Amino acid sequence: MDPPQQQANAKGERIQAVMFLRHGIATHNLRDPLTGQTPNLHDPNLWDPSLVDDGMKQALDAKSRLMHVLNRVELVVASPLTRCLQTAHLVFFPGCSSYEKPAPTMMCLEHVREAYGMHYPDKRRDTSLLQDHWPMFDFSDPTMSSPGEDPLWSPTHRECMNDVVRRVDELWNWVVQRPESTIFVVSHGVFIESLLHAYSNVLQDGTRIYNCDCYWGEVVSQQGQFVRFQNVQKL
Repeated sequence: MDPPQQQANAKGERIQAVMFLRHGIATHNLRDPLTGQTPNLHDPNLWDPSLVDDGMKQALDAKSRLMHVLNRVELVVASPLTRCLQTAHLVFFPGCSSYEKPAPTMMCLEHVREAYGMHYPDKRRDTSLLQDHWPMFDFSDPTMSSPGEDPLWSPTHRECMNDVVRRVDELWNWVVQRPESTIFVVSHGVFIESLLHAYSNVLQDGTRIYNCDCYWGEVVSQQGQFVRFQNVQKL
């Protein structure tokens, strides 16, 4: 089933389609080819890693797989971490002339970041550097206004699932105030899994969110207040 195009139902509730895509494979997702060990996420050398070649291919494959819905997207929301910015750019910019309308608005939000703290891959760069490198993204939302490299990240404390779900709640409150009816979010595994565990039952069988997996659902609101997230499915 495709995301809905209607904006209201018989109860007067507003419906927005919101899609969530996990970024492609990045450096910190790779195991050591000799030992099979996972990377040490406390290693400062893994600060805000980029996509590897396979991750870029995954993003382009996702573009092809999702083309039937991408041309309806009005707003793209990306985590400010490099792997998500790269993924969003690869999905929406190369070949965007094949879309039925211009490329959508591109925004960055702190709300949709990975659980942050302690793990260096989840520490973002200074907002001013991000703006210089990614001029196609809008960094003006108040969630991105904090100065410095990353005032939210802590070397001694990491967010728990309840912390992440609180950010999900902030995202819903932000989404229902937006005018767009179809929104595409490029985020992270823990964020999307936390969201789906809290607001749907699609992961109750132990399913995990893998790189470039995409899920969509209907965000229902009434009089500007979030009501529920429903009809969640994998694309």
